[in-house]
Amino acid sequence: MFWSGLVSLPIAIVLAIVGAWCRKAKSAAILFLMAGFAFTHFLWYFNVLGGSLGTKVGNFLPPSWHSFLPYGLLPAGGLLLFWFLFRNLTVKSSNNPG
Repeated sequence: MFWSGLVSLPIAIVLAIVGAWCRKAKSAAILFLMAGFAFTHFLWYFNVLGGSLGTKVGNFLPPSWHSFLPYGLLPAGGLLLFWFLFRNLTVKSSNNPG
């Protein structure tokens, strides 16, 4: 669990960068979704790690992994929206050479 939580942030960043360079919308959407899940795992892991380290002052009830999904999937949706916007800008600028 330690390594999966620790490595999930760099994996999310790499997946988001690769998704930004994709030419197909389906591939970009899948990569952004995978990046969102990896970022969700990163957030959940460090929340659980911090809570379990703080058990000296009280009991800790770890939150469910699903409660962190909006924090990972909303940025993935935003990345996909920006991907479509920038793709449309580049298509318009390449069709209008002047």
